[in-house]
Parts: sequence; structure tokens; C-alpha cells
Amino acid sequence: MLGGVLCGIFSINSNDCEDMFDKWFSEHFNLEVDFNRKDKIRNYIKNQNSKIKTYNQFFGLKKPKNSGKGDGITVDTIKDQIVGDLTDGYDLSDINKDVVRHGVDRFAQKWYNEVRDLDYDSAIDKTIYISETDDWDEFLGEIGF
Repeated sequence: MLGGVLCGIFSINSNDCEDMFDKWFSEHFNLEVDFNRKDKIRNYIKNQNSKIKTYNQFFGLKKPKNSGKGDGITVDTIKDQIVGDLTDGYDLSDINKDVVRHGVDRFAQKWYNEVRDLDYDSAIDKTIYISETDDWDEFLGEIGF
């Protein structure tokens, strides 16, 4: 808390501030800090956030907000899951966004038809693992991945 206040007073960004305090603590308390690993983690997080932002802008896709919430599973909750899996794990930059949207719509409806008669918990459990199915591989092929 005090570090954040001091860094704000001196207009030091949070990463530099964190590094200064980590260095000070490591020297004064004889602790080992792997600064290279911290930079790799920061870069990874920055790249992931940038990738998700790019997907959202290019494809008009949004990560799930209410995944697993509600009184029942709907086509939209399945779309959320599909979009979340796509934006987390695939580089879709060379794929036509309309093809992706159409593929998501079709696949969500197909998957919904398979789970709609299940109780809510079973449907959610099955939908969580949607990207581990043969149907998922077929869907990826259809959108050109």
C-alpha cells in the first residue's frame, strides 16, 4: 500500500514500482527474485490481453460474462463458451470474421440441441468441455482453422 502511494507521488508506473520494492526487499532480506521470469510473465499477460482485444475488435466477439449463471442453459451461454475458447486458444487472424460468426452460430445451435434436454448442471458440465470433443475439431475445420 505504501509503495503504491510513493510510486503515485513520483509518477512511477506499477511494474517499475514493483521492481524497485522487490529489489529493495531482496537485498535487505536476502531473498532471491527472478526478475527475468517476472518480465516474461508480464509480456505474456500483455500479449494475451492484446490478442483478446484484437479478436474482440476484428470479430466482434466478446469473452463470456455470465458463463454458468442463470436459470437454464441457452444458445447464448453456449456461444459465450465457444467464443471464450476461441479467443483464449486460437489465432484466427487469417479467418474471415463472417465465417467465424456463422460457424459459432451453427455450432452453438447444434450443441444446444444436444444438451437442452439435460438438467442444468449436466448441460453446463458437458458444455464446459466443448473444446475437447470431436464436434469441436469438426467446427474448427468448418471455419477454416
